[in-house]
Amino acid sequence: MDDMGANGDLPILQDTVTDDVWGAWGAVWRDVVILDPDNERSTVYNLTTYDLADVANRDALKQLLLDAAGQ
Repeated sequence: MDDMGANGDLPILQDTVTDDVWGAWGAVWRDVVILDPDNERSTVYNLTTYDLADVANRDALKQLLLDAAGQ
């Protein structure tokens, strides 16, 4: 897992027992947590609820990411 960041340019969070970001954010399995420009949680999009096999869900997630990036 140490070299996981070398596989692409998406940020990856490795949670730890000490930091417990998962618990602090109230995250559940398959949550995509979108941060605003200040690195504050702005949107949570769950991939179990919104299956990306559905084009409308993929488009919605893409738009959320673009909005968060200011595009």
